[in-house]
Amino acid sequence: MTTKELISQFEIRPGVGLDGIIFGDTIENAERSLGEGQSMFERDDGYSSHMLMYPEYGLSLSFNQIHGYRLSSIEVDSTAECSYLLFGEVLFPRNKEQVLEILRRNLSPAELEAIKEEGIGSLEEPLFQVSSLRMNFYFDQQGHLQEFQWGPLWGSDDEVVWPNPSEPFNE
Repeated sequence: MTTKELISQFEIRPGVGLDGIIFGDTIENAERSLGEGQSMFERDDGYSSHMLMYPEYGLSLSFNQIHGYRLSSIEVDSTAECSYLLFGEVLFPRNKEQVLEILRRNLSPAELEAIKEEGIGSLEEPLFQVSSLRMNFYFDQQGHLQEFQWGPLWGSDDEVVWPNPSEPFNE
């Protein structure tokens, strides 16, 4: 049995995916890129989700029934044994102000104005939502980034706009 070499760095592609893993991909395509993940199934409000988890990468991929079990969201956390780049900058470890600075350098004034900050859970841990890019940043009570979640973009008709894997990604 051979040990797969860990990937040391991933590029987060807002609205598109993670490196070569594209929103809309099948479970099989994701596993072809990353290897077999730990599978988990969830049921919520009558819909099912199949999650693939890669603890060594602090990575979870969600394939939802409502989207035909296509990749519909990605989540990474600060426990990763690799680096995640957002807009070319390492994402972890960062605090709220450092994350906001990355966003200020890379988003339009309208996108910045639309960022929502709210408390979640019983501990009121901060959350930044960047709705135009379907990104959520979750912080602990001390303001350190713990998790980052993103998904495909949505059109004006409230339908998912699946990225075209044959088109190059433009930042």
